[in-house]
Amino acid sequence: MSETLQIYERRWNFGIFEGTLFSIHPIKLEREVNMTYGAEVYYPVGSVMVRAVVHDEKDSMFLPAVYQVEDVDILDGPPIEGISEVVSYEGLYGDLADVGQTIVVKGKLERTVRKRDNHEHYRILVGSPEGKGKEYIKLLPQK
Repeated sequence: MSETLQIYERRWNFGIFEGTLFSIHPIKLEREVNMTYGAEVYYPVGSVMVRAVVHDEKDSMFLPAVYQVEDVDILDGPPIEGISEVVSYEGLYGDLADVGQTIVVKGKLERTVRKRDNHEHYRILVGSPEGKGKEYIKLLPQK
């Protein structure tokens, strides 16, 4: 199956009603938002391509789509330990991968520092201005 068809078949939030294309984009209620603007600082590290397994996708239907990942293998880019998150501002990749699925991600690697306790981890941002439309999330076939 082509990658485009694979993505298209998973899309639940697009449709046509009486000849008009529409999309639905869920948002969190204010009480469901557990982060405040400016609570984290993001430092660019470079471009990266990884293979990873999704272990939490509960925030993947929102914008930005957030996937928690594990078993991260760096295919291209700096050899960084501690990549735990994939964040996509490209709506196409929202709600794409399920828990246990392996994905390949190309995007902007960022070091994330939480201000209140200086906790840091790394994330991959898909849809950055620097990526110029060449960043992506791809699903690998299930075994």
